[in-house]
Amino acid sequence: MLKSAKLTTTTGYTWKTSISATASYESTIEYFLGKYFDVGIYPIENLEKVVKVEIFDGKTMVVSEL
Repeated sequence: MLKSAKLTTTTGYTWKTSISATASYESTIEYFLGKYFDVGIYPIENLEKVVKVEIFDGKTMVVSEL
């Protein structure tokens, strides 16, 4: 089953992304939490730090915050 993650940045910007069904909760959190991602609209870059990761797999929700 495909999993998804909802990511929240320091400014409150959120988006959802699909993640591999074989990815562990720990590896997903490690990949996103505390990292910077470009949430700007081309051609303007806007790097924001992810401070909250919510992982959904249909049955379970895991939340991790900085």
